[in-house]
Amino acid sequence: VKSKNFALNSSSFVYNQQEQKLTVPTSITGAFYDGKITTDSVIYTLPTDEYIIGPVVWVGQLDSPTQEGATKRVPWTIRTTGPSSGKGDLQTWNNAEATDGDVIVKADKLERNKKTDVIVATGKVRYYSAKTNLICDKATIFRGEKRAVLEGNVQAFIKPEDQQVLEVVELQPVRPIVPDEIAQARPSAPATGEQKQAEKEVRSTDNKRKYPVTVFATRIEYWYA
Repeated sequence: VKSKNFALNSSSFVYNQQEQKLTVPTSITGAFYDGKITTDSVIYTLPTDEYIIGPVVWVGQLDSPTQEGATKRVPWTIRTTGPSSGKGDLQTWNNAEATDGDVIVKADKLERNKKTDVIVATGKVRYYSAKTNLICDKATIFRGEKRAVLEGNVQAFIKPEDQQVLEVVELQPVRPIVPDEIAQARPSAPATGEQKQAEKEVRSTDNKRKYPVTVFATRIEYWYA
């Protein structure tokens, strides 16, 4: 089954001419919106350019920034365990994981506007890279500006130099910092000479890449190029 947006292969399909709706209820492979997909079902409505698919694996080329400030086409893989949908320029991926080999993003929902090239991840957002892992409630990635805005209970886990590898690990929110009024009322634990030396080493700026660092914020904005 072919159109301007896809070329799909399956053992069977149903086309309702009156509703102009295509239903493919079996295993499907083929080209789909500038990428290749494998999925269990597709429902596509021609007049509105609207579709529902999934679970799905989609592999395609997206623009990614280079360190020199240019862009290059990079293969991305998006996997979903829930149904996904699209209409016009808006794509929505549910229970999704996306990766280009350098970073991995997992979220309850990923939305991408193809026209503006803005990606919004919401719901238990997890971001993994070789140097930093991150959790937040919402991440908005302005790919054209090479800018990301992370919001809502943001926690960034910066890795020490000897542990910088891209991998998916369980990220648990760190326990909240004890308020000053409670901490001041607690008796100080006696510190040994060995403990004092260890604290001095950790606090030294010369060793800032030697130990893991956790950053707390309500909002982080950065230019990733």
